[in-house]
Amino acid sequence: MSDEGVVIVVIAVFLNSLGIGSLLGLGVDQSRWQNTRY
Repeated sequence: MSDEGVVIVVIAVFLNSLGIGSLLGLGVDQSRWQNTRY
C-alpha cells in the first residue's frame, strides 16, 4: 500500500506541475499555482 501511495503522490505532483491536476480532482492547490504563475 505504501508503494501505491508513493505512486499516487508522484502522479498528483506531476499533473499539478502540468496544470491538469485540477481536471482529475488532484489539483487542490491549483488556485495557488495559478496565483504564483500569473
